[in-house]
Amino acid sequence: MLRKLIPDSEFVRNFLTLMTGNVIAQLIPVLASPALTRLFSPAEFGLLGLFMIITNSFSVVGAARFEFAIMLPEKDEDAKNVFALSLLTSIITGIIFGTLTIIFHDLIIEKLQRPDFSSLLYLTPVVILFISIYQALNYWLIRKKQFRKNAINKIGQTFSSTAGSIILGLLGVPYGIVIGYALGWFAINIVGWFQLQMSGFKKEGITREGIRNMFSVHIDFPLYNALPAMMNSISTSLPLFIINLFYSSEIAGYFTLARQVLFVPAIFISYAMSQVLFQRATEKIQKNISIRSEFNKLFLILAMIAALVFVVVAVGGPWLFSFIFGTKWEEAGNFARILAFSCSFQFLVSSFSILLTALKRVKTISAWQLLYFVSISSLYFFGKKEIHSFLYVYLSIDVVLYTIYFVLILTALNRYEKTVGQNNLQVG
Repeated sequence: MLRKLIPDSEFVRNFLTLMTGNVIAQLIPVLASPALTRLFSPAEFGLLGLFMIITNSFSVVGAARFEFAIMLPEKDEDAKNVFALSLLTSIITGIIFGTLTIIFHDLIIEKLQRPDFSSLLYLTPVVILFISIYQALNYWLIRKKQFRKNAINKIGQTFSSTAGSIILGLLGVPYGIVIGYALGWFAINIVGWFQLQMSGFKKEGITREGIRNMFSVHIDFPLYNALPAMMNSISTSLPLFIINLFYSSEIAGYFTLARQVLFVPAIFISYAMSQVLFQRATEKIQKNISIRSEFNKLFLILAMIAALVFVVVAVGGPWLFSFIFGTKWEEAGNFARILAFSCSFQFLVSSFSILLTALKRVKTISAWQLLYFVSISSLYFFGKKEIHSFLYVYLSIDVVLYTIYFVLILTALNRYEKTVGQNNLQVG
């Protein structure tokens, strides 16, 4: 019975490859943290956090979401033109961000109220460009089933960033931790281009006409998904921002640790699963083959994992946090207990959300992302509540919105399966 639930060996192998890469990549900065905390001050870590929020939020729209379309064409020639379109869009966006940064530099620093961020602001458009270009490289490798290269790249990015930060810190370079982070993205772009060549990529077939055609075919991505995707990215930072605004730094610390412990491991699995599922589902959809069986198997497996995480944290959260992190962190365990169901449910739904992209339901994704942004933003009006009541409101919003998301995924899947069934009947 259990054997029937397990997907085929290729899927498992690819998933484990990406999963291992993500785990190792996240372990590198954790293991290096004793050195980093001695080389850099809390203020410098704060600058890195602000730098990452800006670059990660805006890099989501760096390639106008065309990078997702690299997976969709049946012909490699069309995919190459989408890849070229992604690179071109990334460069144009980088120039726009750079120009706006120069023009509105003083105003942005004034609004941020961080004069110590003045010099670093000029670096943000460069890193946004690096991240955007790498995303295009990443999806080409996934299209070609180069999951091992993808995993190596992830490890290389965090290693380069961490090693660069340590070296710059030892040399006493100002803002070394932020510059090291930027160097990591530069290094992984160089490695990514070498791997692109090793994967057999040839420029033949890329033409202006081909790029224009792919722009027309996939225009829904920038029109309907770019802005909502950026809002969705910002949404992940909003709860912590609101807690910092209305509650003490101690409570913000508890919340940060609780989310880190709950969500980071879930992101490892969810990201690896969704990337492999994206490649597999796209391949089957191009051939008009059912993906229902694969969906059912993966859903049962992930549902069991999600249920296990929920039960463990809900029952023993405060004790576990107190035992692992020290008695002063017991309250973080209480926060984790409240958020456990939301985290488990998000993990389950997010693993399958990539199916909407594979099924070209871009408008559906965008509508949900806008709805989620507005819903999370409403937490501002609950900021004066007692913290546990605030967290229960946050939990309720997440559960309701991700339930809607899951219904949208199932609806799109059912429509596709109905089309497959009708085509099979016609062939028969």
